[in-house]
Amino acid sequence: MLTLHETCEQYVARRLSEGWRIISQDGFNVILQSPEGIIRPVDLRNDVETLRPNAAGDETNILSQYPSSGLTLTIRPTGDNGTQELVPIPTGDHWSTVDEVTEDVSDYVKTTSTTYVTDRYDLADHTTESGAISNVTVSAYCIRAAGNNGYIKLGVRIGSTDYGMIEQTLVTSPAGGTVKSQSFDLNPATTAAWTWAEIDALIAVVSMHSNGTAYTYQLWVTVTYGTAHWDKVDEESADGDTTYVYVGNSLNLYDLYNLPAHTGSGTINFIKVYIVAKKVSDAGTNAYALTYVKTGGTPYTGSSNALTIGYVSYNTQYDTNPQTGVAWTWDDIDALQIGVRLNTGLTNARCTQVYVEVDYTPGETPKTSSDAGTGIDAYVSLETGEVKSSSDTGSGVEGTPVPSALLASSETGSGIEALIARLLSALDTGGGVEAGGVEVGSLLQDLFASELGWGSDSLIAKIEMPTKGGGMKLWT
Repeated sequence: MLTLHETCEQYVARRLSEGWRIISQDGFNVILQSPEGIIRPVDLRNDVETLRPNAAGDETNILSQYPSSGLTLTIRPTGDNGTQELVPIPTGDHWSTVDEVTEDVSDYVKTTSTTYVTDRYDLADHTTESGAISNVTVSAYCIRAAGNNGYIKLGVRIGSTDYGMIEQTLVTSPAGGTVKSQSFDLNPATTAAWTWAEIDALIAVVSMHSNGTAYTYQLWVTVTYGTAHWDKVDEESADGDTTYVYVGNSLNLYDLYNLPAHTGSGTINFIKVYIVAKKVSDAGTNAYALTYVKTGGTPYTGSSNALTIGYVSYNTQYDTNPQTGVAWTWDDIDALQIGVRLNTGLTNARCTQVYVEVDYTPGETPKTSSDAGTGIDAYVSLETGEVKSSSDTGSGVEGTPVPSALLASSETGSGIEALIARLLSALDTGGGVEAGGVEVGSLLQDLFASELGWGSDSLIAKIEMPTKGGGMKLWT
């Protein structure tokens, strides 16, 4: 459920079922504490709307997710770049001997040089692909002649520098060679996430040497992209290591997620952004997680939280919109993006859940005598003084007498007026509370349970009885 609307009474009940506990209560004000020690004040007269990610936001920089659901794009050589040093068979363009979709051992590049010689190839541009790029891998089918040594280096050229180029040993079988690869999670020139413009400018590099003959039959580049990270952190109940986003060693990356439209209305008191995260092991340096939001085009991070090896919930509360400095509006909420920032040392960091709570005071809703009445509407209406008589038909909670409202025992009315008239009648017939005690207690219970709704038993009613038959005053 990506959107959940609750009264604060329902919210407290749910949190208690999740292992939270009440550590303080004063009238309508309750203080909850989570199992991790998070303190959450709650005003029982308010409502809470919980919103969870439903789409990728402006940034998907975290490289990995589990389970992986990324898409792949394979791009192949389209031209030679610069001076080519390997030998093409048949003679002609070098790139066209290694660009096949299916390996073809009838054309290839080779070398008999005992020192490294290199080819570089332009690659096809992407077309309609979009989304965050989590990995770029250069791969080649390659082999060496039997009885000789052979080695290969694969990489990418960015600007005037070749990156990767780690030596790998060639083997003699099978006949079509084996696959050697060089992988890059980040752009090695910038140490930041890849962009599609960088993919389009990419040049593939292959370098070989042998004391006999070394061959490359096929070369291609695989781009992994478009991971839908938001659906790994959108659960109503955190699912731990079942789904999560994560970053590896010595990285500082973040994600933002869009939210569904709000359904509540009223005055927003604050928002509270939650993340549930952990580190994989205690080995090496610490790992950290921070809440991350974007509002009005500006990103904001919460305080840095040192992670443990077990999942823990962390949160940041914003009483006002940090971009405007004033109270949140519902338009702000609809445009809000939330997320997480993970900062690692020599361990991995994982985040399994992200969501935001919007705490607000709902607007008043008129009640009639047929309404059951719940939450703040009933309470606020109770405090509105209004004189009612037996001829009034729009009663309900609005008609609840307060110190300025007086009903005579002869009045019958409807809704609350009728209940109060019956109370007075019970008091009058017996000459005091003692005689009508049973019915008075029952009627008072009916009055508050039927008109004020769930949770109203916490209200304190005071009845002032001036004289027999003289009416009464009721207030909270």
